[in-house]
Amino acid sequence: MADLPEHLQEEARSLGRTLTGPGGVESFAQVQRKAASLLKGGEIGIDFTKGDRFETLGAAALFNKRVTEANDVAALARDAATEVERAGFETRRAALLDEATRLYTSISKSGTEAGRNLSARKAIANLSNVPAHWEYEALKVAQRPLADTETATIRQLLDENKRAEMLSYIGTLRPTTATQKAISAWKAFLLTNPVTHIANVSSNTLFAMTEEVASNPAAFADWLATKLIGGERTVTMTSRAILKASAEGAVKGLKDVPDALRGLPTGRALELGEIPRETQYGHPLLTTLFNSPFRALSVADHPFVESAVRGSLARQATILAKAEGAGKARIAELIAHPTDDMVGRALQDAAVRTFRDETPIGNLLHKAQEQFPIAGNIVMPFTRTPGAVATRFAEYTPYGFAKSARLYRQAVKESIDNLPSPLLKQRAAETFGRAATGLAPVALGALLYRTGRASGQTDKGDQSARATGYLLGVPDNAIQIGGNWVEFNRLGPLGMLVSLGAVMAQQAERAGGDPLGATSGAVFGAARVVTDQPFLTGVESLLQAREGEDAAGRYLANLSGSLVPSIVGATQRAGDPVLREAHTAGEKMQSRIPGQAGKLPVRSDQLGRPAQRFGPGAQNLFSPVRVTPDRVSGDPILEEIRATGAVIPALKPHDAEPPADFAVRSRTTGQAVADAVGRLVQDPRYRGLAPVERKDLLENTVTRVRQRETQRLRGRPERPVRPSLGQTLGRPTRP
Repeated sequence: MADLPEHLQEEARSLGRTLTGPGGVESFAQVQRKAASLLKGGEIGIDFTKGDRFETLGAAALFNKRVTEANDVAALARDAATEVERAGFETRRAALLDEATRLYTSISKSGTEAGRNLSARKAIANLSNVPAHWEYEALKVAQRPLADTETATIRQLLDENKRAEMLSYIGTLRPTTATQKAISAWKAFLLTNPVTHIANVSSNTLFAMTEEVASNPAAFADWLATKLIGGERTVTMTSRAILKASAEGAVKGLKDVPDALRGLPTGRALELGEIPRETQYGHPLLTTLFNSPFRALSVADHPFVESAVRGSLARQATILAKAEGAGKARIAELIAHPTDDMVGRALQDAAVRTFRDETPIGNLLHKAQEQFPIAGNIVMPFTRTPGAVATRFAEYTPYGFAKSARLYRQAVKESIDNLPSPLLKQRAAETFGRAATGLAPVALGALLYRTGRASGQTDKGDQSARATGYLLGVPDNAIQIGGNWVEFNRLGPLGMLVSLGAVMAQQAERAGGDPLGATSGAVFGAARVVTDQPFLTGVESLLQAREGEDAAGRYLANLSGSLVPSIVGATQRAGDPVLREAHTAGEKMQSRIPGQAGKLPVRSDQLGRPAQRFGPGAQNLFSPVRVTPDRVSGDPILEEIRATGAVIPALKPHDAEPPADFAVRSRTTGQAVADAVGRLVQDPRYRGLAPVERKDLLENTVTRVRQRETQRLRGRPERPVRPSLGQTLGRPTRP
């Protein structure tokens, strides 16, 4: 009570004396029951040790009174004659709810800010099942006076005890501008590909497994920190009880799927009275259609969120039971009936495990998006999840050790009663566990690269090297399994860590023993691993667009292609294994539409063959990883290009060259190159050269053939192309 303003303390004392019966004498149990009744539920904990029990009873009654007053003011605000009056009532209502929250926080049992805040929100929601409260909330959402039919609908749903439907209905009153509708619809188009949702489930599953592994070194770090700096234990090793609770949570999350697909709030959102924030399109069918991809993503996350919540509750219960010297029965009791403090921490843990927590990276992206609403949403359609994924990835790298040390220092600095902050201590231990666990996949990636089983990265600015990789069918950030190159980079932090290991080994190789060069290369490589994620490719593309007018034109053309729903483009790619010549905005859109893409010329590779796309076939619709069959084995030309490390740049169109003409030139020139290089690699004299000499001769042959082929197509006389092997060997070439 001492933490309350004086006027609230005095009012609580006065009210408490009034409520304690004749003579002010009641038993402790009677007072406790009265206070619990006033707060609409004995499950909401009250700490009677924080002050005189009669003062606490008064504070509970005053809390109830403030919420009731806030509901009454909500009714006045709803019926206000002018906007000025409504603003005055709104200010008064906010002040009343603020006092209610402070009163509840003062007497709550919950030990952390998160737990106390959760308790207060639950209590206020439980006391707000009156029409005036929700009519006022609807008024704020709609930003206009409510129609009689809307008020009647809210009252009817409340009378029928359909709280979820009532919250969903209020959400439909939210006004939406044409720009917001357009941006939201475009984002929905981006999320229509089934692969997006399958990859989301796969990534969450792998990350949940990785987090369970990381909890073991985290528990060791927490044990050691407790010994060294004191405080309570905050992390424990994975146990059967924890795994069981996590599985039960996943099952519970699956039960919420039908309601979530309908756009209804479920679980904690329903309990706390959270109003959905879906974009409204003016017609129920359109609203459902364009919001379905977002609902599908949310539904897929439900089992993982509930699993993480239950798992966290089980961990906390295990720690508390051990501290009490209790056994399994006490653990089960705490899991079944957790305190709000436990639930508040579990919700925070679940946000971290499902990439929903706020991070500095995510906040930075969000601020940039707010600063430039249209351009920001186009370049960075999503901000919170990308920021969380990038943060978790960083924590699994060696950087996590440094972050863990910083958090431990902060925990000691912000100590309470000379004991480190439990939440900071927990986050420090978890970060250490992630960094320790991440060493294994990073080492695996490095080993795979050194044995030629991982591809590493090509320079973003080196278009020739990237084109050569495409010719050979070797994507960046891929590992070789059997006869295929498999891209795991998009399976969340675990796949990104394997890619990072390969990049670090590649940079060390390029640096040639220079520690500074290897380190800087690894840092930039790690940034590339992150920006190669689908959710950040827009940022990278925009940065590349600054390189010149041509690059900007390509960026805008590619952007126009994203106007075609991704499921349509994926269907086209699944049925068409070759790339098409598409340069203008219209051609980019056409290349993504089944039945229309076939009218565009087939793109030819550097050897005049149809250019094959990475990851062909139905995997474009169903596979969370992209698998590209090996193109090199059995092809003597490609085998020689790979063996020598030759770089074969892609042919580029001339200024204003029509796509059809370029397609013909690209095919015929490539075929001439393939013919010349094919004869070259079969020549015994060529085979006797050193690898560096073979590489130079091969690249020079490609350049010379292209020059002669260009002259031929322009109508100039030219002679048959032969590789200049004799010049390389220092003797005349055979005629």
